[in-house]
Amino acid sequence: MNPALLFNRTELEGLSVLDLGAGSRARFAKELAESGVNARVISLSPDFSTRLYSRPAREGHPQGKLLAALGEKLPFPDNSFDRVFA
Repeated sequence: MNPALLFNRTELEGLSVLDLGAGSRARFAKELAESGVNARVISLSPDFSTRLYSRPAREGHPQGKLLAALGEKLPFPDNSFDRVFA
């Protein structure tokens, strides 16, 4: 159980997850993968449009999926994700 976020990571096994506002290191996706949870995570941040932010995220989690976009204009159809963390 992650006491800060009040969920058990294993609940995300096999799910599609959007990390809205992922931050410059995309830590959520990285730590989830390192804990052995197999979830499809998209790390979204408008900052990923610049190398200043996308480069450290890519270096910290090379297999991660990064997307530069705004939360107000999500480029996904409805019901694309099982869970959204913001």
